[in-house]
Amino acid sequence: EVRSVPNSDNEGLRCVSISSMEGESSEWLYDRVPDGQEFTTEEIGAGLACRIPLALTDSQAQLTGPDLEELNRNLKENAPDEASLAVRLAAVVVAWNVFQHFYPYFDVVDTDWPGELPGFLRSAADAKDRTEQYTALRSLVAKLEDGHGGVSGLKTENQGTLNFLVGVVEDQMGVLWAPAESEIQAGDVVVSVDGADAWEMMTREADLYSGSARWRYNKASNRFGMGPKDSAAEVVVRRGEKELTVSVGHDREGRPWKEAQPDTIAEIEPGIWYVNLDRTEMDTINEKMEQLAVARGVIFDLRGYPNGNHAVIRHLLATPDTSLNWMQIPQTIYPDRREVQWQSTSWHLTPLEPHITGKVVFLTNGTAISYAESFMGFIEHYKLGEIVGQSTAGANGNVNPFDVPGGFKLYWTGMRVVKHDGRQQHLVGVTPTVPLQPTLKALREGRDEYVEAALKIIGPQ
Repeated sequence: EVRSVPNSDNEGLRCVSISSMEGESSEWLYDRVPDGQEFTTEEIGAGLACRIPLALTDSQAQLTGPDLEELNRNLKENAPDEASLAVRLAAVVVAWNVFQHFYPYFDVVDTDWPGELPGFLRSAADAKDRTEQYTALRSLVAKLEDGHGGVSGLKTENQGTLNFLVGVVEDQMGVLWAPAESEIQAGDVVVSVDGADAWEMMTREADLYSGSARWRYNKASNRFGMGPKDSAAEVVVRRGEKELTVSVGHDREGRPWKEAQPDTIAEIEPGIWYVNLDRTEMDTINEKMEQLAVARGVIFDLRGYPNGNHAVIRHLLATPDTSLNWMQIPQTIYPDRREVQWQSTSWHLTPLEPHITGKVVFLTNGTAISYAESFMGFIEHYKLGEIVGQSTAGANGNVNPFDVPGGFKLYWTGMRVVKHDGRQQHLVGVTPTVPLQPTLKALREGRDEYVEAALKIIGPQ
């Protein structure tokens, strides 16, 4: 339980009380906090400045005039319409300020955040309906280049996506999956949808997502060609030298979120095991751990998100983890991220028997984000296996949500994560030791080039 209680050392100030089954203690959240006499002076334009206290005593913070219930009732009764100009602008002001004072990655993101504010306000002012409000906020979050960044609050239950899956393959809009009964096939290239250029459609959608290009295009692929569920689109695809025109519905029935991968865990060749970390729980892995430990080779597939199974790392470590500062929690007490103090933390992993002794290969790509990058960071830093594929998404740290006027919720990364040696992780991600780009030919032939590359690394018996 966390409560605010009076501080015995300073009358009128309070501190946090944290209680558990072991008892109760009261302490300051941070080592240093501003006192009631500390102010900040900020330029606000037109030759004006404001002087704001950085801390309030209880008496200064107390509500005066109507009581809180009456105030909340008045606010509710007189609340402006969600689509009003005031609300649209207020949403931008609230969002811009949260990021201005708390976003931990402006030091590595090439964005002039103060310079972007006028454009954000213009977009919100020009929004003609809720969809355009939503788009304006998405454009704001996109400027953070934060893979965790996003906006929710627009109802899309009557919308659907085209019933095939696309992705960037050989710098084209490749089909990764299509229903068996469809005229469209994996390995086709999407040329147009209802006469609109497919690549331009994909790029426009990707520009509204936040983060690295590989992550933005991955997210955009899952919204590609959205339309009313009861409608169909005319899709032109190219297969070799031939073009086909196919009518495709927006039902998305049975469509996966990503390209096909082998299921769960299995011995795919004598002495070589495959483990899909996106789908296999740790209990299931533990059931096979004795076989994995003595296998000639183990392929761990992390083209996605771990299924609570990062204890696998402990079976690969030969010595205890000594990298203790890669996750950093900000302690922010001043405006504009001035003098932020960072509290470091880590996973503190130790080796666990049985130890996996054979050749180890990890498969990954730009769909691996956050927890997956924490996992892969250990593989990269301690050189626990070859890494086949593309760089991970480059977005790690906890996801923070907050509401803005107008009924929208925004998401962003609140904690800073670096590589285990202190280098930049944000937008960089975990880089492969064996780079691999998928091909249209392999998609057409139904081959998994990642697994093929891993088998080649492990080598023949």
